[in-house]
Amino acid sequence: KHVILCDITGVRCNNCPQAADKAKQIEAARGGKVHVIAAYITPMPNLTAPWRGYDTLTTPIADQMISATGVSVNSLPNGMVDQAVFGTSRVISMNEWEARVNDRLAESTPVNMELSSAWDAVKKEDVITLRLAYNSDKSTESHRYTIALTEGGIVGKQSDKDTAGGIRYYYTHNHVLRTTITAPGGDLLNEPLVAGRVFEKQYRYKPAGNFKPANMHVVAFVHHDSDRTILNGRETDLIP
Repeated sequence: KHVILCDITGVRCNNCPQAADKAKQIEAARGGKVHVIAAYITPMPNLTAPWRGYDTLTTPIADQMISATGVSVNSLPNGMVDQAVFGTSRVISMNEWEARVNDRLAESTPVNMELSSAWDAVKKEDVITLRLAYNSDKSTESHRYTIALTEGGIVGKQSDKDTAGGIRYYYTHNHVLRTTITAPGGDLLNEPLVAGRVFEKQYRYKPAGNFKPANMHVVAFVHHDSDRTILNGRETDLIP
């Protein structure tokens, strides 16, 4: 069982660098079992509008991925852990992330995952292979899978309350959600989810011209179609 931590963020949010640091610490301490997606959303332009002259990190894909869970985000920074509901809320503050990640890591999963990536240097494209193997019967449920592309090492402008003047001009953005290969809300698994069922999905992906493949990652996860809770996830480098 691996966990997906979604950091919902914006370049004009002066508390968001602190949340990014928290996500990094959680990821680093969990032995490769936590995978971060930084979703730069478009609502709340006072917190999220791109800076002129810098890479636009916001994307409708981030909005669609979050709205597919049935939530709206009214403040930043915030996030989701496995898209699960804790108490009455799916969107939780960064102060809750670590405890909720530990809760989710303690859960079992009905589906084992393997994710691999093979880069074609001639065609400048990637072959992504996702293998899902069900270890228990979930035939009464419907599940979806999502394959996302993230990028790190993007240097840009960021509001930061802990910096003199409140702006960092050479801030490094990591885990930035660039796009999804599947629908942002996931693609449906169309066969009965019985124990022993195996799915294998393969995709070719050519990064957009402003993306840097060497800094990109593939993040995949499986989730309930109804309540959107993530059952398992994996991450790999785009270029192994």
